[in-house]
Amino acid sequence: MQKTIFRTKSTIPCRDDAELASEQTYQTAFTAWQEQPGNEFSFRQPGSTTQAVFLEGMGLQEEEPVVLERRALQRISNQLGILFLHQLLSPYLVLIFCVVVFSLLGGSLSYSLHDNVLYGSNNLVLLTMILRKIVRFGVPIFMAKRLLKMPKAVTCCRQKTVPSTWIRTLGITMCVFFAFGMILNFLPESSIHYITLGALSHTILCMDTQHQIFYFIFVLIFRPIFETMLYNGSIMHVLRQFGDDTAVLLTATFSALMAENLVTGISTFAVSILAAREILRDENIYVGLFSRTVYYTLMFVLFHTSIFRNNVPIPNRMLWILIIGIVGMLLGTLVIWKAPFQGSKRFYSIRSAGKCSLIFLIQANLMTVCVFVSLALSVVSLIL
Repeated sequence: MQKTIFRTKSTIPCRDDAELASEQTYQTAFTAWQEQPGNEFSFRQPGSTTQAVFLEGMGLQEEEPVVLERRALQRISNQLGILFLHQLLSPYLVLIFCVVVFSLLGGSLSYSLHDNVLYGSNNLVLLTMILRKIVRFGVPIFMAKRLLKMPKAVTCCRQKTVPSTWIRTLGITMCVFFAFGMILNFLPESSIHYITLGALSHTILCMDTQHQIFYFIFVLIFRPIFETMLYNGSIMHVLRQFGDDTAVLLTATFSALMAENLVTGISTFAVSILAAREILRDENIYVGLFSRTVYYTLMFVLFHTSIFRNNVPIPNRMLWILIIGIVGMLLGTLVIWKAPFQGSKRFYSIRSAGKCSLIFLIQANLMTVCVFVSLALSVVSLIL
């Protein structure tokens, strides 16, 4: 059944008048959006007057709320599917457009379908890749804004958050990166480039260093913003009508399906769950943006920078990944340990960190044990 979007009152933090006013603004804007006439994306609990349907052998029967909820979710999902179809097709249309236009203007730009590589001038290649990235996210963001018409007070919620929120988010994000980074570290460098850079990885490798740096700076700045606006903006809050867990799971699934490949989709799924839970819990979109920015920055520093030095991986990368994982676990433990509660109330402070935080912390601990065991076995094999 539909879950209310009101926060449950808690005695953990004492919220001031500004926080209460911000929450009331969010609720007022969301309720006004739901009650807009002709809003096909709105789902409200059926009132006293419900629609009757004819069932064979039973006559006229009132439709069950569960059926109405399932039907509304299917209707909304169909519209969102069309939106994401545009996200899949638009980069290829931009690629074709750029190749044709620049070729007619006398520019040096061509595309090899067999190798999936853009050839030509570095400036034109860089411009084409940036345009692909902008259109890939810009088109669905624009369509979501026009279709859903969600108020800015809902999509850009900015509740005041305590400092421990940012520390907790940083710690859990580092643990997620540690888990995925360990998997990547044991793969060949060519596979790492394809997984982390996407389908046009060879195109990025063929550019000179200056253009590579410019492209990565663009991606580091705008990719977290684009993904947060698309997946955790209007779409997530529309799906929140069916419950927070449903909204988190569906938005994370959408982001994973839109990833470059399967392995990237798994990491994107984890990061999207983390960002969505942080935003819904704290009602602050900047917390989710911070989580994505930290993750992609760590990915750039430890994996993408290897292409700047003739494809030589940075030294001691496994050690740095271990350090990141340990620091992330310590930060998560520090937030829980420093919680101003004792006894059974401390367990609530652990749960308030999010349903996924404990899973990530346990996963990071298990992977740490596995890594140290593998290192020990390697030392033993060298001695013998």
